[in-house]
Amino acid sequence: MVTADSVIATYNRATGALEVVTADSVIATYNRATGALEVVTVVSFRVLHARPPAVLSSSYRRTAYYAPPERNPVDELVVSTEVYADPEEVYEFLLDFPGYARYSKYLDNVATIEGDGGPGTRYALRFAWWKITYTAHSRVTGVDPPERIDWEITKDIDAGGCWRVTPRDPDDSSGTDAADSPVCEVALEVQFDPGSASPDALDLPRLVSFDWVVKKAVPLIRKEAERVVQRAVRDLEDSTRDVALDVYVDSERI
Repeated sequence: MVTADSVIATYNRATGALEVVTADSVIATYNRATGALEVVTVVSFRVLHARPPAVLSSSYRRTAYYAPPERNPVDELVVSTEVYADPEEVYEFLLDFPGYARYSKYLDNVATIEGDGGPGTRYALRFAWWKITYTAHSRVTGVDPPERIDWEITKDIDAGGCWRVTPRDPDDSSGTDAADSPVCEVALEVQFDPGSASPDALDLPRLVSFDWVVKKAVPLIRKEAERVVQRAVRDLEDSTRDVALDVYVDSERI
């Protein structure tokens, strides 16, 4: 809380009085419940001294609410499935970001800028779609072997996600291939804000708008995520089986 007090001296020509007034002026508080900064102006006038004697008092209260700016809604996508492999093996497999290009239709190459796969490791991911190429920059933000790998995109768009690896009891598996194999659930989580994408990130052909590209590209994220998970699972298992996916989305744009 911040408060400010002041003293005001005024000469009243009508009464010939010198009036000394105190004003309790500004109180600012942070409302944790709403996340708003509430700035309250409270002014109380009290005559401390007047010549000739006079009586004057008045007060009023005014409140202004400064709420934090609204954020654009963040889209979320989760693609998960069972993998018949040891969780430690799956974790090490997913930690190899450069290998993702083998499973993607639009990801041409992943280059390691620095790091060994742990927190702080940075990658350059080169995508190609239609007449557009783009290099995204990502960073591993945290790891919890052998259960989780967190990452984020570091420029041009607010986006991030993680890989989750959760051991499963073979008896609880929905498949028939788990009798003699360890089982775990693998989930790819992606969160992104399409409204935060920077138009300066792409070199677009003439007469092609950035909004059109975003509208066309966003639905591809789901297809690409499903493709990567299915192909990676088959590679992990060295199998050609149909990989059933559970897909969660919270946006009609995906």
